[in-house]
Amino acid sequence: MMEILENDFASDNLNVVIKRIINTLIQSHNISRSAHNEIMALSLSDEQVAKIFQDSEIELTDRLIDILTKNGLEFDNMREKVHIIINIVDDLCHEVAYHKHKSIDYEVMIDTVVDCVINLLK
Repeated sequence: MMEILENDFASDNLNVVIKRIINTLIQSHNISRSAHNEIMALSLSDEQVAKIFQDSEIELTDRLIDILTKNGLEFDNMREKVHIIINIVDDLCHEVAYHKHKSIDYEVMIDTVVDCVINLLK
């Protein structure tokens, strides 16, 4: 994800970049399903692992803010909005990779998340 943002970021095709990132993250979740489940279980039962997750979320938030700022995207409440974006995208990845509800059109859901992300970045 960071490689895409650092190398292919362009505010004029933000929807394409965001969709590419989302699809990459979905693939990543599909590849590492059992490892993901183990780590998530550990984060719920071990305070040190939970702290590592909390710290990494803030580090990711800071890195994304830095990339956005370097590319001319600055807006109110960046930290909060970027953190919300991270969680929305992560939830989408879990839905597509793990839950697989037959009644949900995941292409529509992905497009909806892309729209939400772009609106939050305004």
